[in-house]
Amino acid sequence: MNCKPGDLAVIVRYEGWGSAGEISKLLVGRIVRVASLGVPSTPSICSASIVWKFEEPLKIEYEGKKYIADGIADFCLRPIRDDGDDAVDESSAWLPPVPTKETA
Repeated sequence: MNCKPGDLAVIVRYEGWGSAGEISKLLVGRIVRVASLGVPSTPSICSASIVWKFEEPLKIEYEGKKYIADGIADFCLRPIRDDGDDAVDESSAWLPPVPTKETA
């Protein structure tokens, strides 16, 4: 999971299609505080089975109508937190093996 309860996070992705996707796209770039895990509200465009509930809902306006977003899937979020002294850079684990010497 990307987030932990109480994290501040930025919404970096959206999901959905049609007008629901356009409404979801308006969330990208917003900063939220995640409070707890829950299931998507019904009916929902969310494909995830578990979502983070926001501490405070976001109000969105699309084509003259107002909507309230109260949560989003974890994969749509990136936490904003201090790395701390015990942080470990795991980015090298994503790379393929890098040769250490040239082969002739």
